[in-house]
Amino acid sequence: MQINLGNAARDLAFLPVVEDRRARIGLAIVTFVVATSFGAHVAVPLPWTPVPMTLQPLFVILAGAVLGPRLGAA
Repeated sequence: MQINLGNAARDLAFLPVVEDRRARIGLAIVTFVVATSFGAHVAVPLPWTPVPMTLQPLFVILAGAVLGPRLGAA
């Protein structure tokens, strides 16, 4: 079953939430900064070591993968 949307409805459905490119990039960077700082507080205990693992490296790698090498290092 295929839904046929009019051109106006389809254009409205795919509009970005933030129009300005710089604002969108800034929002993405701030989002990953908050996620990384949140991940630093979440500790996962590992049974074979007394040092727990945090989720911080996961968010750092995700930031580099999603934002790219230049913005991921920002």
